[in-house]
Parts: sequence; structure tokens; C-alpha cells
Amino acid sequence: MSADPVTPATGPAILLAMPYLTMGGAEAVVSQISRYLATQGFRLFIITTVPPMESQGDTTPWFEQSAAGIYHLPRFLEVSQWPAFIGHLLEQHRIQVIWQIGSSYLYDLLPRIRQLFPAVAIADLLFNPAGHGANHLKYRQVIDQAIVECEGMRTWLVENGQTNVSVIPNGVDLALYAPHPKFECESFTVAFFGRLSEEK
Repeated sequence: MSADPVTPATGPAILLAMPYLTMGGAEAVVSQISRYLATQGFRLFIITTVPPMESQGDTTPWFEQSAAGIYHLPRFLEVSQWPAFIGHLLEQHRIQVIWQIGSSYLYDLLPRIRQLFPAVAIADLLFNPAGHGANHLKYRQVIDQAIVECEGMRTWLVENGQTNVSVIPNGVDLALYAPHPKFECESFTVAFFGRLSEEK
């Protein structure tokens, strides 16, 4: 857990909920977005809700410069105390947006949050139907906005009853990653970064 800064930012506050901060593509993308949001004056508070395996790595340092507070709940609180702590964060820091990314625990808490904090907007970032699609559909009535990376995922959500969907593709800095072939040839190499799982 990192402490809140001495001089917190004064911009809008976001509560980011993820299962954990391990070595993965989601963490890479979200940490970059978090750094950008911090440059725009947003205050970001992060909670995680699943204890990761040591072999999965720890990307907490990727978020430390952009977050006003990082709270790995399994490390310091009993599960029975989590709702009160999350409520405290929402109230104390006047959270305006909950940015949910794959925390099964938070999905189950969303109806209660909606009841107690009706003005807080809830956005859910989904990467594929196989991950947390079922949880999203279960709680879609209390989710204000779904965010996806591709049109195929948007179509799947719309077909399953979600109407508020934004497509924001992942970008690549072409100036930084422009190909510079050393030789002219007919062949090229394709690389894949990600877990070798069925949905990918």
C-alpha cells in the first residue's frame, strides 16, 4: 500500500479496480493511460482484490508515479472490511468515476455502490467476452459505460443488451516503433505479445 501524497492533485478523482497488478498486457496499457490521466490533473486511486502468485510478477511500480494511492486489499484487510474501506475511499476522495477492469469482487459490490453513491459514474473496460463478459452482463444495469478495444467486442456487447459502448483501440507510437529493415527481402516477422490463452 502506498500512502496518499502530501500535496494531492485537485482534479477529478478516479477509483481504478483491478484484480491485481501483475506482469501482463492489461497492466501495460492501463499504466500508460494512468500516466496520461495524471498529466491531465486527474487523481487516481487504485485497489486490487486478488492476491497474485509470486510467479506473475508485480507491476505496482508502473503505477506509483501516477497514482495518489495504491491499495492491495488482500495484503492488509480482511474481506469483511473491504466494503467499508472502498466506501471510505469513495467518500473521502470524492471519487467521480469507478474504472472497473476485471475485479470480480467489485462487480458484486457495484449494486451497493450504486445505491450509496448514485452520482458516481461506473465504467467497465473489457478485453474479450471470455474474461469478464458474464459479470459485465450480470451487472450491466448499474454500469454507465462499457469500453472495449475492437468493433467485434462492441458488437458482442450490443447483441447482449449493452447499449453504452465506446471503442478505443490500443495505439502504437509509430515514431518510436517504426520498422527499419536492414535488408530488402520478401519475408517479414510477426510478433505476438500476450498470454497464450484460447481467447487471444
